[in-house]
Amino acid sequence: MDSIERLFARMEALYGNRFLEMWSRSDMAEVKRVWADEMGKFSAMDLRKGFRALIDRTFPPTLPEFLADCKPLPRTAAYHDLLPPPADVSPQARENATKMIAELSAVGILAPKEDHRRWIQKILYRQKWGDKTLPYIAVKMAHEALAVMP
Repeated sequence: MDSIERLFARMEALYGNRFLEMWSRSDMAEVKRVWADEMGKFSAMDLRKGFRALIDRTFPPTLPEFLADCKPLPRTAAYHDLLPPPADVSPQARENATKMIAELSAVGILAPKEDHRRWIQKILYRQKWGDKTLPYIAVKMAHEALAVMP
């Protein structure tokens, strides 16, 4: 069963006659074709978002309403995006900063106090031993963090 058929079967199961009445005077093949065309513009993750949103609706959505549920959330500006660019630093200031960092490193102030990879090891250990209480997202993040760590 393709995704449009699954979607319509789910809406029929969730909304019953409300869903059937919505399309009673329409050519269902054409309705499904239009929905499939529009849904093709979204990623699988976005479509899953819309699919999950169905359970929170009292009435079956129109195509524009369903597509609105599928749209990713807008990116909000991070604090560093709002900061002005750094001013030019004089060679003397740059040299002083470099010296200060070297001195702090020499006495161990900048050295990490603990192994920041430990959380990854804990999660992967629990996964290895079949811990069923471990959230999927934790395992995914651990694998991603491991892939980018030096």
